[in-house]
Amino acid sequence: MGLYQRVRTSEHVPTTGATFEGATFEMKGGGINKADDGEMAKDVAAFANAAGGVIVVGVDHNNGTAQRCPLERDDAGELVELYSAAVGDRCSPRPFMEPFVIDVGPEPGRSPDKRFVVAVNVWPYPDQPVGVTYSVMGKRGLPSDIGEAFKFPLRVGAHTRFLRPEKIPMFLSSEIRRMAILIDQIPASERSSVEILSRFYDQSATQGRENAFRRVTIVEVDPMKNCVRCQFQSSDRRELIVPLDSVAKVWKSGKTWTIAVRGQFALVDGVWDYQIPNFVPVG
Repeated sequence: MGLYQRVRTSEHVPTTGATFEGATFEMKGGGINKADDGEMAKDVAAFANAAGGVIVVGVDHNNGTAQRCPLERDDAGELVELYSAAVGDRCSPRPFMEPFVIDVGPEPGRSPDKRFVVAVNVWPYPDQPVGVTYSVMGKRGLPSDIGEAFKFPLRVGAHTRFLRPEKIPMFLSSEIRRMAILIDQIPASERSSVEILSRFYDQSATQGRENAFRRVTIVEVDPMKNCVRCQFQSSDRRELIVPLDSVAKVWKSGKTWTIAVRGQFALVDGVWDYQIPNFVPVG
């Protein structure tokens, strides 16, 4: 599992001035609050509930541009222990992560002792969503009789969202989560030429209904909305919305990714609309 770029050595750590993908990287400067184990657990769970990713402490960011600000060795080693403790104490089920202390060398103008970053590599958890436990406080700041509650963070693009209760059942389907993970881990450089295999029905065309490969660009994978947003690459530049729970298979052959979709798409009022064959709505 896992197609995201794991960070294990200094050449994988973004250099000052470099850009990075927000969907798979969370950059944190050296001023992280070591006492906030809830934030650490949240960041790990958010990647585990999506397609995996890396939390890099010791690299700050500004509008997608990296700025290295390394730590001293003792601080870096302590952070590894704190992340492990936070995940063990507050995440359920416990996701798999690989933390590394990496020597990237000192930055110009900074102390020569500050030369380390911490890379927390988080693998996607395909079976069910990972929750983070929080204490529920009552009146006057005292613990509530409720005890503990769980939140379910999810990494969507460069941001973390929390799953609402009505969205959780969809994330309990391991098959849907597996397809979302596979699609979301298609590298950015390969998303501009993906083939959709499905049935396409255009009454105005001579071919009518057909099984066909249509080449698209993947714009966004949004598990919260149960969809993959695509755009056709042909002269027809319309948008194509693929429901995640309609995806049957995802694979790569040669240099091309293919997504096989159950059901069919019909051109209705100028929009490619997903349809379930033989489905008759009630009412």
